[in-house]
Amino acid sequence: MNRFVFSDYDSLCKAAAERMHSVVNSNPRAVICLATGASPVGLYKNVVELGREELEKYSKIHVVKLDEWGGLTDSHPSTCESYLRKHFIEPLQVSHDRYTSFKASATDHTAECRRIQAELERLGQIDLCVLGLGTNGHLGLNEPAPYLMAHVHLANLTEQTQQHSMLETSSQKPTFGFTLGMADLMRSKKIFLIVSGEKKVKQLKRLLTPEIDTNFPASFLWMHPDVELFTDIELN
Repeated sequence: MNRFVFSDYDSLCKAAAERMHSVVNSNPRAVICLATGASPVGLYKNVVELGREELEKYSKIHVVKLDEWGGLTDSHPSTCESYLRKHFIEPLQVSHDRYTSFKASATDHTAECRRIQAELERLGQIDLCVLGLGTNGHLGLNEPAPYLMAHVHLANLTEQTQQHSMLETSSQKPTFGFTLGMADLMRSKKIFLIVSGEKKVKQLKRLLTPEIDTNFPASFLWMHPDVELFTDIELN
C-alpha cells in the first residue's frame, strides 16, 4: 500500500484526480468503479474539471457503481445513484450503456445481485476502483462480520452505517443495501483509497497496522498489489 499524505483536502483531491485522469489517458476504455460519500466528492469535482476539457477521452470509459442503499426510490436524493449522476455521470456525459448501476428500488434482491454480477463478468477486470474508508472499517457495504461475502450481495447495514452522512436528511433509513463483494473489489487492477477528516483518524490508524481481520474489511487491502492511499490525516 502506497500512502500519500497531503496538507489539506483540496491538495489530496487534485493529486488523486490527476492520477485518475492519467489512468483514463493510458486506457480510454477503462472500467472504473466509483464509491460515493463525502470523501471522494472533491476527487470527482477535480476529475470533471479535467475531463470537461477533453470529453472525448472519457467517451469510452465504463463506470460501475460500487453500492446502493436498498428500499429507496431510484430518484431519491439520498441514493448513490443521485450522487453519482450529479457529481460524475452527467457532467462527463457517461451514456446509459457505459454505466452499470444497482437499482435502489429493486424488489427481487437476488435477481438484482445476479444482474450486476453478470455485468461484472461481461466487463472483465475493473481497471480502477475508488473506495472510501467507512467509520466502522467497511469497504462499500461490506460490513464487519465473522466472514465476508466474495461477490455481489445484499448487505444488512450496521446501526453505524445507517447513520451515514448521505442519509442525514432522509426520512427513510435503509436497513440493507446492495454492494460489490470483497473478491470483486480485490480483482481490481488498481485501487484508490480516499481517507479524509477527523472522523476517520481511528480507522486509519487501525488500517496502518497490517493485520487482516474480517471485522475490519479495509484490512484486506493489504493483500492487494496496487493500492494508493490518499489522505490529509497526518499521524504521529
